[in-house]
Amino acid sequence: MKPGERLGRAVGRAIDVLLGPAQSRRGRVTARHPTDSREKHVLPDPDGDGWIVRSAGAIRASSHHHTQHAAIERAREMLRKAGGGELVIHTTEGRVRDRETVEASRRR
Repeated sequence: MKPGERLGRAVGRAIDVLLGPAQSRRGRVTARHPTDSREKHVLPDPDGDGWIVRSAGAIRASSHHHTQHAAIERAREMLRKAGGGELVIHTTEGRVRDRETVEASRRR
């Protein structure tokens, strides 16, 4: 083994450790990504422009909407397609207003 190959393997292992198995560039996925959550939050947009849908633990919003109702409907749709999960609805102040369990969509 050449010195460059040894360094390449060491760097690859370091990337696996830092990013975790779900993001490993080697393709050995053994765990879900932390933001691949079955929990969606409907929150007021921090920019003050409507409402956002965000997965638990995510930094970026999944979608933006003008009304809270539209954001709730989109979050329900996303959870149904993902196999079901928990929907958390927040007030304009950011406090939890309501929680609901969304069932997976039924295939016909």
